[in-house]
Amino acid sequence: MTELDLLDINTLREFYSRLHENSKDKLKRNQKSILLYFLKSRDATRFSILRKSSIGALILDRASVEKLLEAGYIQGMADLNSYAITAKGVWYMEKADAILDIDTLINYVNENFFIISKKDKMSNTEKVILLSLILARAFSKTSCVDLTKADYIKNGWLKVLETSFDIIEKYKAYNIKQKFSRDVIFRPRVNVHTVSYLFRHNNSMKQKTKAIYSWSGDQQYYIDIYRNGKIDKSNLGYLLYRIFAGKLTSEQIDGISDYCNKVSDAHSIYLFDVVTHEFAYPKYNRIIKESLIESVSKKSLYDNL
Repeated sequence: MTELDLLDINTLREFYSRLHENSKDKLKRNQKSILLYFLKSRDATRFSILRKSSIGALILDRASVEKLLEAGYIQGMADLNSYAITAKGVWYMEKADAILDIDTLINYVNENFFIISKKDKMSNTEKVILLSLILARAFSKTSCVDLTKADYIKNGWLKVLETSFDIIEKYKAYNIKQKFSRDVIFRPRVNVHTVSYLFRHNNSMKQKTKAIYSWSGDQQYYIDIYRNGKIDKSNLGYLLYRIFAGKLTSEQIDGISDYCNKVSDAHSIYLFDVVTHEFAYPKYNRIIKESLIESVSKKSLYDNL
């Protein structure tokens, strides 16, 4: 690695200072790194700034220029007698000035270029919808919210959604930075049933639940956790984690489990076809409780997914 003396560093700083002067209008208040800014900017923008930030050879120390070129900290421009800084040169200066470190750089690259699906926070309305599906046990396309059904069935789903709201409010699972009130979530809509509006206008839930929340093209909404005659408890546990953040006590798990059982007992017969609705049987009470426990026991894993 080429060792730079004080004159070399000062020469490199001239390049960096000029680049910074020409970039400062583009940098955000919380983004001081030119290197990170360049990673997200367009080619034309980068090259325009670099050309504007070039320095002519006549005002530079020749020996320093040769050393910086050899080290890869600066580069020659289109004409023979001007130079501009390189990414390596920017990294050298920003690391020296404590603007950027290796962990911040790698994290930035990872978040912007490697993350396949980001774990975005769920809105309060999305939590209400997701929990309502768990309460009523809409665990497959056969047992789903079907918006093509009559209004009396939608009215039944509205009662489940209201119970879901009450549970999230009781256990403080809502985001305090967002509005959370019945009037906001369940306000009447013109010419459309409230239930239809809620399910049709919350379209980002699939990516927030690793595609466990699902829907068909026929206005059917459900959580896709039933495979080969079995409930996937890990997937159900993950959904419950997304709602309650894995912060439930044993007493709270018992309380939410009881709510799940009571809602299923009270509403299944009205919401689903009893001939094909598998999930009203008591054996699923235990599965839901075990999934609630798993949502807490796997918190450290889910926090990093």
